[in-house]
Amino acid sequence: MDIVFASVLLASVLLFWGAVIAWRWHSTFQFSKQVFVARRRSGEVKAHVNETDFVEAYMRSEGPRAATYIFVCAVSSAILVPLGMISFSVAWQMCWELTGANEVFQRGTMVHIFAMMLAGMATMILISMFGMRHFHSNVPVRLSKAIKGLNCSKSD
Repeated sequence: MDIVFASVLLASVLLFWGAVIAWRWHSTFQFSKQVFVARRRSGEVKAHVNETDFVEAYMRSEGPRAATYIFVCAVSSAILVPLGMISFSVAWQMCWELTGANEVFQRGTMVHIFAMMLAGMATMILISMFGMRHFHSNVPVRLSKAIKGLNCSKSD
């Protein structure tokens, strides 16, 4: 497969995926306004709570965060893994030349290919680790707690 074709295909898939996630954020935003009206009508949201504050709280707690984080990790992997592989290959070549150009460690041998595979896996694991760490350390409050906070914030 041609590298240009593969790059264009990957970019197209990522653009489509990003558009789907943007649409999901937009539809969640639109739905939050309907939820506000329904919760206001049922009395769950007090009269002093404005729609903007409710929509902001709703988006933080109910937005498609997981899909967004997965997408960002995928885009990061699509960019950083090739750059990491190039950097690792250049470093491997320099180390190989500095150590006397032993044929066992020459580029293209099984040792080199295995080390490249491990470097690619390590890069993807690090990207996933940072993404998961950020995702789990920034967990928003549940919508019910957010509504309680909004109801209590200006009631006095």
